[in-house]
Amino acid sequence: MVQVFLTVDSEVWPVTSAVFASRGAPVDLEPAISAHFDGRTRSGDFGVPFQLARLREHELRATFFVEPLFSLLAGRAALARMVELIQAAGQDVQVHAHPEWLNVVEEPGLPRAGRSLIRQYAEAEQAAIIGRAAGLLREAGASRLRAFRAGSYGADLATLAALRGCGIPMDSSLNVPYLGGACGIHAAGPALQPFDVGATLEVPITYFQDWPGHHRSLQLGACSSGEIEAALWGAARAGWRAAVLVFHSVELLQRVPDMARTGITRPARVIVRRFERLCRFLARHRDVFETVTFGDVMEDRLRGPQPEAPLTSHVGRTAWRYAEQVAARFV
Repeated sequence: MVQVFLTVDSEVWPVTSAVFASRGAPVDLEPAISAHFDGRTRSGDFGVPFQLARLREHELRATFFVEPLFSLLAGRAALARMVELIQAAGQDVQVHAHPEWLNVVEEPGLPRAGRSLIRQYAEAEQAAIIGRAAGLLREAGASRLRAFRAGSYGADLATLAALRGCGIPMDSSLNVPYLGGACGIHAAGPALQPFDVGATLEVPITYFQDWPGHHRSLQLGACSSGEIEAALWGAARAGWRAAVLVFHSVELLQRVPDMARTGITRPARVIVRRFERLCRFLARHRDVFETVTFGDVMEDRLRGPQPEAPLTSHVGRTAWRYAEQVAARFV
């Protein structure tokens, strides 16, 4: 039985990154919340409420890594609504953090400078940021905070050490295709399955080799349905303990100009169908794949030896992904 983590990075972004250079300026984030979290379109909502409804329909579990630092600017009520919506649907809330927000707020005990990656701070500063993010989520009603994911996967070994001091035993920031870029968690050996780094259990995002020498994250918007299903079957055949799939609260939507200003965007029909197919696949094969959450999983069930080789995919599936990407421009 493969334990499958469906993980959703749930975050809000302003109209433009220029906002992060205007400390103290008034910013209305309600339209951004409508677009990025609710996924409002003229043909219905395709953000978190839609995702929760499909998960409930198919009796699947998911972890929503919710970014709370935006609420230092937008207000606590917006964050509380998000947490309540997710937990009322029987799903899991865990800690996510984008420190860019520190450029526009002044919070006692936190660094004054916002940066794009949490690993760009010293360990003590990272601990302060993570601790405040967890505190905001708890104040909003979140329970059983046991895992963290850095914004843009921008964690390093100091991040994992900082988590220990925050009482968070697990991390899921390691994304191997991002190593050498945003991600700075360099493991001593293969990072295909969960492994301990000191007192922190690292649960890496699953990836596969889509052509020789090239790795692709198991991300809903970056893989075809065939690639996702083949990776999951490959994990089952190889006896893997866990598979971690990632997507974002806004991933089922098209990124259109002014969406954070108007609060309205358009559904990404290809990705919507891909998500619905994934839900059907996991429901149909629940004898092989068990969806689990970071809030409930038993850590000892994740520990064990590392596989010798990564998952692989066929070039035909990669070609189909390219065809889907072309088609997505016209639907």
